[in-house]
Amino acid sequence: MKRIIVFIILGGTCYAHAQNKGRVGINTSTPRATFDVSRVDPTTLPAGQAQGVSIPNMTSAERAAFVGVEHGTLIYNTDKKCTEIYEINGGNGEWHCLPAVGSAHTQTVSVIASGFEGNFFTGGVTPSNKVKFTIYNSTPVPMTAVDFSNSITVQNPYLGTLQVQPGQNTAVNIPAGGSYVLSYTFTGTPAQGTLKATFNYGRLNASQSTEIRKSPEIENVRRYVASMVYLTQDIKGEINNTKKLTVKIPWKNGEGPFEAVSVTKQTNAGAGLGGDINNITLNIPAGDFGTTAGASGELTATFTVDGDGVYKVDQKTNTEWDIADFPITLNGQSFNVLLKGVSGIPDRCFNKTNKECAGGHAWLSNDYDHQFVYMPATGPDGKIWLNNVLGAGYSNVEGPYASPLQTPTSESDYKGFGSLFQHNRKADGHEITIYKKGYYRYDVALKYGETDLADLIGNGINPTSLNAKTSKHIYRRRFDPTLNIPNFWNNDATYINYWKKGGANNPCPIGYHLPSMSEITNIVHTTCSTTFVNSGYSIPADLVTYPCPLSSSVESFIRGITYGWFWVSSFAHTDSVLFLVAADNRVHRAGTYYPPGGNYWGYIYSANGDAHNRKGWLTLPENGQNNSRMDTGHAFSYKCIKD
Repeated sequence: MKRIIVFIILGGTCYAHAQNKGRVGINTSTPRATFDVSRVDPTTLPAGQAQGVSIPNMTSAERAAFVGVEHGTLIYNTDKKCTEIYEINGGNGEWHCLPAVGSAHTQTVSVIASGFEGNFFTGGVTPSNKVKFTIYNSTPVPMTAVDFSNSITVQNPYLGTLQVQPGQNTAVNIPAGGSYVLSYTFTGTPAQGTLKATFNYGRLNASQSTEIRKSPEIENVRRYVASMVYLTQDIKGEINNTKKLTVKIPWKNGEGPFEAVSVTKQTNAGAGLGGDINNITLNIPAGDFGTTAGASGELTATFTVDGDGVYKVDQKTNTEWDIADFPITLNGQSFNVLLKGVSGIPDRCFNKTNKECAGGHAWLSNDYDHQFVYMPATGPDGKIWLNNVLGAGYSNVEGPYASPLQTPTSESDYKGFGSLFQHNRKADGHEITIYKKGYYRYDVALKYGETDLADLIGNGINPTSLNAKTSKHIYRRRFDPTLNIPNFWNNDATYINYWKKGGANNPCPIGYHLPSMSEITNIVHTTCSTTFVNSGYSIPADLVTYPCPLSSSVESFIRGITYGWFWVSSFAHTDSVLFLVAADNRVHRAGTYYPPGGNYWGYIYSANGDAHNRKGWLTLPENGQNNSRMDTGHAFSYKCIKD
C-alpha cells in the first residue's frame, strides 16, 4: 500500500522498488542513499528549467513558533540569509547557520574585510576615513566585552605616519549567531601608494588594501571686494546673485577627480554697510585634476548670497577687514578662502575698461586691467606716497597676490613688482605686466605683447602721446643704422608735459602725481649729505650721486622701484631717467627682457665707461653717456606722490 501512495505522489518521476531495500530515488531507478535526487540532462528539459532541492523559506520569527522540531531539520532563514539546521544538545535545541564551504564562515567565529570608507589622500585623514572588518559569531555562545582595539596594523610607504586611532572597539558584544562591524578611524599623515590594513586577533585574520592618492598643493587665498568713497570716486562694494563674485584658486600637483565643495558662512558683524548681514555660500564644482605629473591650474569658486541675494560691503577708510572665512578640504588638502573688504586709494582707472580709461579708441580692450587699490604711506622724506608702485601685484585686489596693505618683503619679491610704463605714455594697457615665480626668480610677460616702432611707421601708423594707436609696448628696432627711427616711441615734442602734475596722461590716482627730480632728491637727502662727488656725469647740482649708499629705510621704501628704473616728470630730455640700481632689472628693451643682474643691484658706470658693481648706490644716466644711454622705448615702474 505504501508503495502505491509514493507512486501517486511522485508520479512517473519517482521510482520505488522493493529491491532497493527501502531507498527512494527521484530521477533515478538506482538510488544510492535513503533519499537520492539525481540531475536530469538539461538538454531534455525546457530551456532554463531549474533543478535542485528547495527547502522551506522561513523568517526567524516563523521558525521560533515551531513545536517539536526534529534534530537535523533544515530551513532557509530569510532574515539571516543562510540555510539553518536544528541541533539538539543536552536536551536543548538551537538553530544554526550551515557554514559556507571554503569561506570564512567555516570557522565557528570568523572575520571578513569589509572595505574602506572615504577617499585617502596624502594631505591627511578626516573622521570620514575608515577601515572596517566584520566579525561573525556562529557559536551558540555570545561574545561579551571583547577588546579589539589593538587588532589592526597598518602598512603604508615609509614616509607615511598613518596609524589607527587608539582606543577604538575596546568592549565589543556580539550575540550568538550574530555579527558586528568593527570600524576604525586613523591618525597621522599617509604617504602616496598602497595602504594595507591587517586584522589579527587570535586565529582571526583578514587584510585589505586601498590606494592613497596625492593631494594637490593649494595655498590660502584672499578675495577682496573694494568699497570706498575717495574724492570723486564712490565705489560701492557688493556681492550679489546677479553678477556672481568669483575667485581663482591656484593649484599644482593635483591628481584625479575631486568632488564638489559647498561651504556656507555668515558674514561678520561690522563688515556690511549699515550692519548688513547675510549667509554667503562658496561653491566649487566637481572636476578632475588629471593625471599629468607636475600639472597646475586654477579652480574657480563662486559666491552666492542667501536671503535677499545682495550683500553690501561697508565703506571704510584706508584699511581692510574680514567679511567671511571659508575653510575648505579638497582631496585631503585643507586651505582657506578669506573674503575681505578693502578701502584705500583706487587706481585712476578703477572699475573702468581700458577703452573707457584711455579715450575710447577701437584698438583698446574692454578688459578691467586697473583694479588696483593703494594705501597712503609716509616716505622717508615725510611726504605722502602710495605704499606700492603702480600695478603692484599686492595692490591688484582681483589678482592672485592681492594684499593691498602689504609692501615688498625683499628686493626680489615679485608680488610687489608693478606695471612697466613707457615714458609719458597713457595707461592704455601697454603697461600691464604679469609676474610669477619662475626657475630663477620670476617670469615676466606683457599682457598685450609688443610691436616694433618701425613696423608701425611702415604701416602708416604714427603714435602720439595722446593716442599710441596700440595697446602693445612699442620698441625701436635697435642696432640697425639703415632705419631712420628715433630712440623713443613717439616724436611728439609736447609729450614731456603729459606726466606732470595735472598732465593729460598722469597715470597716478586722483590727487597724486609722478614725482619730480627734486621730490626724488628729498628722499635721497634723508641718507646722504648735499655734498657729492662728480663722477663725470652731467647731473643737477642738487642731486646727491655716486658714491652715496642708500639707508635701509630708503631702500625699503623704494623696493618696488629699485628693481628697475624710475621715471621722473621734471626732465625734458628723452634720455632723462633716474636709475635706482637693483638686482632684478625689469627693463624691457628692444623686445628683450633683461635678466637679473647677479649678486649686485646693478651697474654704475664711471666717466671712462668702466663698469663697477655697487650695492645700494645711486646714479643718474644722462645724455652723452653711451654706455648707460636710456631711451623712452624702455619701460619702467614707479611710485606716485601726493599733490
